[in-house]
Amino acid sequence: MPRPSEEYPVDPELLSGFLALSPWSQAEMAKRFGVGRANWVGLLHGRRTIGKARFMDLLQWVGLQITNDKPSRLPGLLVWRIASEQHVEAFRNLPAALQPEDSWDLVVSSPLPGREWIHALALGDGNFPVLLSVRPQWYPFLRTFRPGLFRHHKLWLFGKGISIEKIHASLGEDQPPVLLETKSKWFVSPGTEGLLAPDLEEWARWMRQTLHVDTSSWFLTGIQEENGEAVPGEDASGNPDVCRKVWAYLSHRLDLGDTHVSVCGIPVFLLEQPQDYPMGMVRLDVSFLDRETVQAGREQRLAFYRDESSGVLWLLQLRDPVGCAGGQPVSGCQNATRLPDREEVLGILAGAPDILGLGKVVGCFGSQEKRHKPAQGPEDRA
Repeated sequence: MPRPSEEYPVDPELLSGFLALSPWSQAEMAKRFGVGRANWVGLLHGRRTIGKARFMDLLQWVGLQITNDKPSRLPGLLVWRIASEQHVEAFRNLPAALQPEDSWDLVVSSPLPGREWIHALALGDGNFPVLLSVRPQWYPFLRTFRPGLFRHHKLWLFGKGISIEKIHASLGEDQPPVLLETKSKWFVSPGTEGLLAPDLEEWARWMRQTLHVDTSSWFLTGIQEENGEAVPGEDASGNPDVCRKVWAYLSHRLDLGDTHVSVCGIPVFLLEQPQDYPMGMVRLDVSFLDRETVQAGREQRLAFYRDESSGVLWLLQLRDPVGCAGGQPVSGCQNATRLPDREEVLGILAGAPDILGLGKVVGCFGSQEKRHKPAQGPEDRA
């Protein structure tokens, strides 16, 4: 078939990433639009296999239009899914004008929330909503460029008789976009009794512990959060219910791990036994450290060094982010290892006057009575 001579208003390869997110297969879309599979595949690889008028029909069919020589979305609900690395990259590389706003709600099935997909709903200004279904193993990867997926605002339930499989099968019946009115049938707001359902509670615990998604706002009404810290919405004195909620909030924060703004994970190294990886991890929050130090921990610039002979744990703020390899300096001669302090800098003296500085000491935990005294070398006496 000869290639059409007319120029398209946009590169047809744009459609490749946009349509890759559809739950319909390429063969299904080609069939529903009425184009041969060979022409469809060629088009998505950048070749002009259909005329310009037919190409403009295709843009409108998939929910796009050309505004000021650039593609933009037509009003309508898009249904996308991410189930592979290719889908993640397609989502990441969409032009900014086609990306949904990074403000998301979560949608779950009722009464038994499924765990095969995580469903996120971006309502935006109401005219360009997106229902994004993500396989759980790919959900954390989206955080780097879509942090709003970890700051969900509202919880929705699929309407009665609605499932993601039925949505994927039908979509807009003959085209991928869905009429805006459909979302009022698909998504319903759960009542208070729905939020207390044991199955939903268990699902929320799984979301916190496995995917580190904060679900506290849906289950702990009356608790506000200011700068990452829980604040009771009413006077807690003598009120067991409020105390219980605060306790539950702190448990939820522990479930989230160091993805929570008030928590950081800190690796622990042995001071006398150099190694390329930590022996464990410690998790601390702003209730134990000040906010500035917690932020240093979130930037991976905190490390514990344990002195086995005394049991002292030294908390150091490092100049550079700590990793596994190179996290522990090599002391050379273990028997000569000492802990000299010089202007709040902890270092290792290994049979030589040279000190391998690690960083600033910001905390010391445990008794120091058995701590080794620094070797008295010429540089110390000076």
